Amino acid sequence: MRVIKEGENYFGTVYHIYKNQVEIRKISVTRVHQTYEGVEYIFLLDSRGKVIKEVFNFINDYCKAEVRNSKEQAASALKLFYSFLEIRDITVQDLDRNEVNNLSRFILGDAIEGNLYQLLLTTKRSISTHNQYLDTIRKFMKFIEVKSDYLFEQTVASISKGGFGLLSHTKTITVNKYKTNVTRHNSFVSYVPKYISLQEFSKVKKFIVSRNSRHNSRDLLIINLMFTRGMRLGEVLGLTLEDIKVHPKDSNAGILILRNRLSDKKDQQAKTCFKVFKKEDYNSNLYTEEGIGYQTITVPAALMGDLKQYIETSRDLLLLSDSVLDNIFQNSIADSLDNEHEPNYYLFLNKNGTPLTAGGFNKMLKLVFMNIGISTDHKNKKNNLSHRFRHGYAMYLIENMNKDISYVKRELRHKSIQSTLQYYNPKHETILEHTKELEKKLLDYYKE
Repeated sequence: MRVIKEGENYFGTVYHIYKNQVEIRKISVTRVHQTYEGVEYIFLLDSRGKVIKEVFNFINDYCKAEVRNSKEQAASALKLFYSFLEIRDITVQDLDRNEVNNLSRFILGDAIEGNLYQLLLTTKRSISTHNQYLDTIRKFMKFIEVKSDYLFEQTVASISKGGFGLLSHTKTITVNKYKTNVTRHNSFVSYVPKYISLQEFSKVKKFIVSRNSRHNSRDLLIINLMFTRGMRLGEVLGLTLEDIKVHPKDSNAGILILRNRLSDKKDQQAKTCFKVFKKEDYNSNLYTEEGIGYQTITVPAALMGDLKQYIETSRDLLLLSDSVLDNIFQNSIADSLDNEHEPNYYLFLNKNGTPLTAGGFNKMLKLVFMNIGISTDHKNKKNNLSHRFRHGYAMYLIENMNKDISYVKRELRHKSIQSTLQYYNPKHETILEHTKELEKKLLDYYKE
């Protein structure tokens, strides 16, 4: 699969195309200003260095009477437009519904995954810029007399406007709006993968390591627990110091115990474990039965070492301020189940020394995703952020380790196969690869 990354050079934005991590092509649509006989002309050069004639005529002839800022804005919109056309290897005549949707996401700066390539963008644009650029592209399409029905498709919207004063009346008017224009209430629904691939997991880890943050070890540890052990975020955040045990068969490895406590907040609960409502529940037969009251997860030696290291550094008395230490000892206390005479504390802490919340972690994760080009879905939280790592673990077991569904069910601690089957969500490019493999095998069979 080809990977296209956005970058910068002396002339502006450039898109580098890689195949097997080797750059094979560079897309660079360049804006040029040239003065001739006292008149300034603005035009674009494609990646081959040739003038895009229809753009030259549009900006310098059709838009001749407009102010300079308007012509510059038109040049910016069309520069992005022709960059998109080159990336997709299409012409303006090929702008069907699917390509217009892709163009919209491209302008916004959302990561687009196609069947044959992955596009990673770093520049994000506002909704107003998106709509201005699309308006310019529509005007340009009319100028060159090329139709694109979906790009020009309109809908009727009602707007209420009020007058001034207590006795004023509210007037409702109707206006036509382009369907492809984005509002804060109807942004494009883009395809968002339900899981993190092994390659994306590696990118997430590399980006976290590159940050200048004292929480690097904490954040790496959390995503490792989710991706390599299939833990839910709530299960991770609900871990306490007494839930980390040495493995009876290997002193370097460990076992994590997942269970619910009365002291847990909503985002610290183990979803499929027995929920407690009073202290007496801790002594019930259901709470103390493995698989119902609690679950266990085996931790390999390296990950166990990371857990021990994080415990030491996150609670180092010499490195922490008095206020952080006070918060740890007073506000991160968890119910103690193994020894009621010993204090117990939640494992993962925020910068203030209180338990890390799902909101705080997901806020950090969203920034990571945006920086490395992994798309997020604001409308469907099931496809979003932290849970994709657990899905990624399931898909890795299936696609990379060839494990059967029963093995995956046990690793995810599901109660039914039906729950596990929902985790099988191959990406479009994977489906395409499998289809090609099947086609090849069928063709080879008929040749025999």
